[in-house]
Amino acid sequence: MASKELSIKDLTISFVTWIKFLISKWKFILVSVVACLSLGLVIFLFSEKKFVGKLDFVLGDETASGAGLLPGFLQNVNPTNSVGLFSNSENIIWLYTSPNILKTTLLESVSLPDSSSNLLINMFLKESELDDKYKDEKSPKAQVKFEKNRNNEAASLSRLQNSVIKDCIKLIQKEYLTVNTINQTVNIIGVEFKSKNEILSKLFVEVIVKNANNLYVQSKTKNLLKEIEILETKTDSFRRRMEGDISNVAYSVDAVPYANPLRSKLQVSPKENQVQSEISSSMYVSSLQNLEATRLALSKETPIIQIINRPEYPLETSGLKLVLVLIISILLGLFLSVAYLSIANFFRVILSSSVS
Repeated sequence: MASKELSIKDLTISFVTWIKFLISKWKFILVSVVACLSLGLVIFLFSEKKFVGKLDFVLGDETASGAGLLPGFLQNVNPTNSVGLFSNSENIIWLYTSPNILKTTLLESVSLPDSSSNLLINMFLKESELDDKYKDEKSPKAQVKFEKNRNNEAASLSRLQNSVIKDCIKLIQKEYLTVNTINQTVNIIGVEFKSKNEILSKLFVEVIVKNANNLYVQSKTKNLLKEIEILETKTDSFRRRMEGDISNVAYSVDAVPYANPLRSKLQVSPKENQVQSEISSSMYVSSLQNLEATRLALSKETPIIQIINRPEYPLETSGLKLVLVLIISILLGLFLSVAYLSIANFFRVILSSSVS
């Protein structure tokens, strides 16, 4: 018991002695902290800061909730394109990083704040320094140009242009573009683009969201739009036929205005035209019904995309935070100085004990 008390007493004395020793070396500790603070500030000032273009939107789909609300004959319309590739948020997120969407976005011309315009791919080549890389490597890609007045369709692009676009896409997917689901319950999707160019960050995220959402809406409504176009053509045709048959009924009646009721043959033509007119009217009404049903189905099938957060100047920056840098620098300075003094004092004590 006495040995334990002695051990605790020795530890307490050693700890107090160690604290007094550190206090006596406060100047060394202060210099170390200041040195680490200076180093941290230098790192902060020269660290790469990137502008974050962020756009959040809510993706709504009324297909499931609205199907049960269709009355009667409208429920016969089956929007077969409501499921498949874009039936969940994971596939929609994939859509934003797909090569096709990125290629379309890169080749789009945008208006800049100085009232000029440029292709996003030209801005990205400068931002990513790929153009300088091609020149340093003396690659044929260094001679590739993308002109905003040219028709930048996929079919008109050269082999080298496609190669440059693929390099850009790989770099964007790896380092620049981030797409994630913020809230899976209500399908809130966030899209971020980080670059050293504030204008590029803002414009790129706006254009890619526009292109991807347009493609998503088209994929959900393409079949119904085609069906509506066909039904409109048929309905117009049935309407013209019905109007013609109604006219024929009137003409056949006018041809024998005072027909002898005893001569049934005179009533054949008006009755035939009347029957044909009723058939045409029935076909027209049925086609018109189907057209309205399909239009209503289209309104139910069309996704509701609500932007809830747009990028606005000035954009937020990503990178080291000054407060965090200061805290880490102070803690690091304290740790290194205390560790150095403690180790040095430990070896000094051992050496003095061995000499004595």
